[in-house]
Amino acid sequence: MTTVNHLFGKAIAVAVLVALAMAANAATVGTGPTVEFSKADFADASLAENQDRITPLVWLTRGTTAGLFNIAQEEAHQKFQYISPVGTAWAFEGLNGNPDSGISAKDFDSLNFTDWTTALGIQQVGNNIVDRPGVVHLIDDDIYLDITFTEWTRSSGGGGMSYLRSSVIPIPAAAWLMASGLGLLGFLKRRRTVHAK
Repeated sequence: MTTVNHLFGKAIAVAVLVALAMAANAATVGTGPTVEFSKADFADASLAENQDRITPLVWLTRGTTAGLFNIAQEEAHQKFQYISPVGTAWAFEGLNGNPDSGISAKDFDSLNFTDWTTALGIQQVGNNIVDRPGVVHLIDDDIYLDITFTEWTRSSGGGGMSYLRSSVIPIPAAAWLMASGLGLLGFLKRRRTVHAK
């Protein structure tokens, strides 16, 4: 009977470790503190203080004209290619089939994501961007963040902007996996010690 319990315990441990590994690869929703980012009109987009460096792969900024771009992966907003900011996808409240209210990163699986320009209505970016809740998907990192632009300088007025976004509390998945695995092994060892008495 002890061998059966021992094998059963090992099977449970393996199943839990597999489930934890799968969870470590799941999408991350930003639930951390709100981050406020601002870039003043005519500020140099190549300077770090004028870039929102969200992850090593996504640094959002804007030139003195045109739209948002990811300076970590592109040199400027690619206006007519509809791919900027590279490495991101966007959903905004009330646009492209998204809900008219209550849009949130936690509901990412029910939102319609596209490139930034298309998500805001191509020729209507200036009309649609300010105070419209949105969600940005950082594709390579599989992170979803809530974002709301609070200011947007139109046309060639200098490229100023401000927004509020959620953040991710960085807890490496491997640390969670290791801690959970060690806890489970400790529990099983204690259980075996108790049963042996």
